[in-house]
Amino acid sequence: MRSMSRSAKSLSKRSVEAMLNKAGLISALLIVVLGAIFAVFYRAEKIDAWQKERRETKILAALDQKIHAAEAAHLSAAAGLKDQRQRILQSVDAAKNYSDGYHPYLLPENRIYVDRLHRARPKHTLAKTLDTIAKPLQSLSVAITNRDADRWFLFGVLCVVGAVLFAAYIVFRMQHKNK
Repeated sequence: MRSMSRSAKSLSKRSVEAMLNKAGLISALLIVVLGAIFAVFYRAEKIDAWQKERRETKILAALDQKIHAAEAAHLSAAAGLKDQRQRILQSVDAAKNYSDGYHPYLLPENRIYVDRLHRARPKHTLAKTLDTIAKPLQSLSVAITNRDADRWFLFGVLCVVGAVLFAAYIVFRMQHKNK
């Protein structure tokens, strides 16, 4: 029994030492980096939605305080303020549908919120940026998958390039180690 425990200890000690060498650290780093990139690619829309919600919350904080104060005082104005908040968001999301860019029933004093939300809107979202970065790979994507290039094709290309580079590094190290 003791010999088995010694061999198990030496095996685990050797595996830890193997992981701590340069190639092991590089492979672990590569896995962490590709995992982080995957997380960003996978959650791009949610990241964009979270940022949009955060901007809206910050800009509409004063109106939300009015709504909460009206609700706390049990005023009927709370319903009207909530309605105005919805119209502000409708004006931002569908500005093209309205002739002057504002919901027809939006009060003039609340147009400032629409303007602030329009100015705070980013020109490029993360999801669109990743898809734009993938556009130079369009011909390769069509040739391989018969589909347009998107961020997932870009992620696949990054993984393949990373694996090829790491394999080349290992081959290079093995050649020098055997000499």
